[in-house]
Formats: sequence, structure tokens, C-alpha cells
Amino acid sequence: MDHAGIDMQVLSLTSPGTDQMEPADALNFASSSNDLVAGAVERFPSRLAAFASLPTSSPEKAADELERTVKQFGFKGAVINGHCRERYLDDRFFWPIFERAESLGVPVYLHPTIPPPPIVNTYYAGKFEADLTYRLSSAAWGWHIETATHVLRIILGGCLTNTRSFS
Repeated sequence: MDHAGIDMQVLSLTSPGTDQMEPADALNFASSSNDLVAGAVERFPSRLAAFASLPTSSPEKAADELERTVKQFGFKGAVINGHCRERYLDDRFFWPIFERAESLGVPVYLHPTIPPPPIVNTYYAGKFEADLTYRLSSAAWGWHIETATHVLRIILGGCLTNTRSFS
């Protein structure tokens, strides 16, 4: 970090994360990951901070895990890796996570992930190698479109204003 001129690094579990796991598995993995990261932050508090991994497939438990990590360990927010089992984050199902983040005054960082299979098949699969489909649907293009789509859906779906639509 010193050699690269980095004063502070925020640690987080990124893609694939827990977002595609069964709820019980996601909770166990997120909690264990968060505890492990908290240990690193505790050893180097002036150099490391963290975003919590959340079991997004269980939003109430995810909100509780966010609160636990913020209050117990001083985490700075959470990271969510895009859709959760083909369900987009504007769905009211996920709002407890955003509401808790708001009440704690912490951000939710939306990290890119591969689009759901129906989107990959519709927009990215073609008459070329499977590896090219993967690359096109991820870092080459899909991650960016998918993340932008999530942001637009969260905004237009009313999550940030606590309304369902503009009407």
C-alpha cells in the first residue's frame, strides 16, 4: 500500500459474493466473511476499513448483519453484487436492506456481477466461443450495463424516495 501511495483500503467480498446462495448458506458465509475481515481491520485500523457482505436472499437478516457489522466492528457500509438469484434490487423484497443502511447512515456499494442467465442468453450469447460470451457478459460489457440498470431501477422503482412510482 505504501509503495502504491494508498493510505486506506476498504475490504469487501466481491463477486460472486453471497447473492446467489440459499438464504441459510448466505447468512453463514456472510457472517464468517465479515468476522474474518473485521479481524484484519482490527489489526490495522489506521489502514483498513470494510464493507459488510450481506445475505441478500434474506433481507431482514441482511439488514441485521449490516447493523451488527457497523455497530460491532465499525464497518463503513455494505457491498451487494448485483441481482440476487435473478431478482433485481428495486424489488420491495430488498428494501429492508436499504432502509437499515439509511438508518445507520452508511452506503450500499453496488458491485458488478454477471447478468442473470436469461439476459446473458438473450444479449450476449452468439455464434462464438462460450469464453467470449462470458467475457462479453462480464468485464467487457455486461457488468457495466447490469450495474447501470440496477441503479436506474432502484431510482425509478422508488427505493430512494420510498414511493412506488412517479405517478
